[in-house]
Amino acid sequence: MLEYIKSNRWNESPEDHRTRFFASSMLVLALTFSQLAVAQVPCPPTISDSGDSGSADQNCSTISKQSDTPDYQDPLAACSGLQARRVISVATATAFRDAVNRASCGDTIQLAPGKYGTSVAIDKSCPVNAPVIIQGAPNFASDVTSSLTINGSRTIVAGINFSGPNVQVRLGGTNNKVIANRFSDWRNIAITLAAGKQGEIAYNELFDPHPWLASEADSYPLRIGIRSSEKDSSDFHFGAWIHHNYFHDFPAKPNPDNYDSGQSDAIEVCQTNREWTYSKPAGWYIERNLITRHMQGSGIVDIKCSGVFVLGNTVTESPSGRIDIRAGVGSTLESNWQEGSGGSTIHGGNHRVVGNYMRGGGGIQVISGDQPWNSGTSGGHNQGYRVLVTGNDTDSLVVGLTYEAAMEAYPATGTIIEGHKGPNPVLRFERETTIRTSTSARFSPASKLGSGDVGPSALGQASPAYLQCRRP
Repeated sequence: MLEYIKSNRWNESPEDHRTRFFASSMLVLALTFSQLAVAQVPCPPTISDSGDSGSADQNCSTISKQSDTPDYQDPLAACSGLQARRVISVATATAFRDAVNRASCGDTIQLAPGKYGTSVAIDKSCPVNAPVIIQGAPNFASDVTSSLTINGSRTIVAGINFSGPNVQVRLGGTNNKVIANRFSDWRNIAITLAAGKQGEIAYNELFDPHPWLASEADSYPLRIGIRSSEKDSSDFHFGAWIHHNYFHDFPAKPNPDNYDSGQSDAIEVCQTNREWTYSKPAGWYIERNLITRHMQGSGIVDIKCSGVFVLGNTVTESPSGRIDIRAGVGSTLESNWQEGSGGSTIHGGNHRVVGNYMRGGGGIQVISGDQPWNSGTSGGHNQGYRVLVTGNDTDSLVVGLTYEAAMEAYPATGTIIEGHKGPNPVLRFERETTIRTSTSARFSPASKLGSGDVGPSALGQASPAYLQCRRP
């Protein structure tokens, strides 16, 4: 269904890729959501400011190289379409907050080396060719230790070292970007996506969250990298693009024997299963990220809503850590490389699990549930329904897995297995499973990412189209 060649697929413009990907996947989504009595799929390749589908947003996100710092990729690129106005240089926390308050579209707020401990909020609505840019000093010498809240449209935050237990970037609004920053020692959530659409989080490094505290033992503490924050669809962030980030050295749960003792996911999309998540596709793309040495186990990439595309990511050295679809309909796991990790568990309906490599750990598990595949009730386990599992290379494949006796109530139903490489599939609590020896699906083989392929230093490898501001 999806045809691309590695050397071209990852170097084509994001606009071209998404247009082509949606052309091949829209039928799957349309069929999926028609079963839920949804008139149309509200998940176009691009979304205009009015919320309607439209042409690609030619926003600038990157990058030129500073000649005096050869190891640093400067995200303050002067793309040909940008209309620079002025540079506001600041050296203190108070000056930083004041500069944000008086900045105009097209301004760059340039942080000097030093520490900035005052919470700052920006809410500017700017045109495509005149974003506000908040730029750290070379070599991450600008250290922000407090919260930064972004609303409005087209603000770029780049090249900053965010560190300390009070750090959080809250990304709302439209077409705002967090590009090529470093995050460490945070409590709770490093980057939260709030109400808005088409935020981009790319080429960042997230590592070593704050240690668990004894005082948090009864409060379900968090050390999450990237997470959506929503009560319902009105304050969800649709169409986020999470790519080329480097997640490493995340902790195990505070009590590894107690699942509910805390949470340190790398990425979580939708906090919990709800009714609205079955009628409104999230439209998130999670692409080409590297997660390594993540010790939590369970779902370290946790998908709890519909219409999410998880493509070409790598997970290594993360025992029992999984890429999971926990709920929803019409999501895709494709060409991910998982080595020495927990594999993937699949709940919900009409998902595609295509061309993934899972060796040296867990494999694919299509779940039998204690509630139907399209139930929006949180806290339960939705059965797997009509899941396509094709062209995967895994240590194991189980259809109808259960964690407890109650999950035998709704067997995994209608699973299609094609061209599986690995031991024969194990069928447990299931119905109407189809097994074929070959697959007609077309996909790029999964490839293993290294630390040089992601994070701030990898920006120089981005495609020319991306560097020329061609952002969907």
